[in-house]
Amino acid sequence: MTDMSTESASPGATVVIVDTKTGVTADANGVYTVNVSPGSYTLRVSFVGFNTKNVPVTVSATGTEVVNVSLLPKPLV
Repeated sequence: MTDMSTESASPGATVVIVDTKTGVTADANGVYTVNVSPGSYTLRVSFVGFNTKNVPVTVSATGTEVVNVSLLPKPLV
């Protein structure tokens, strides 16, 4: 998980699998791991001060999928 404008890590960003009760928080390096069965999912990634992003993911039966997400800061009002 990174800040799209600075490419710095976003520790504490939340990753939730839409329509489930499964979610995790990114670590100090912006890294997260979600263990799920093979299939198609939508990840909802959010972080305070940033726009929420939905990311479609297909997890294959053969291994781990790496999903890098960059979030865009919300404009200051």
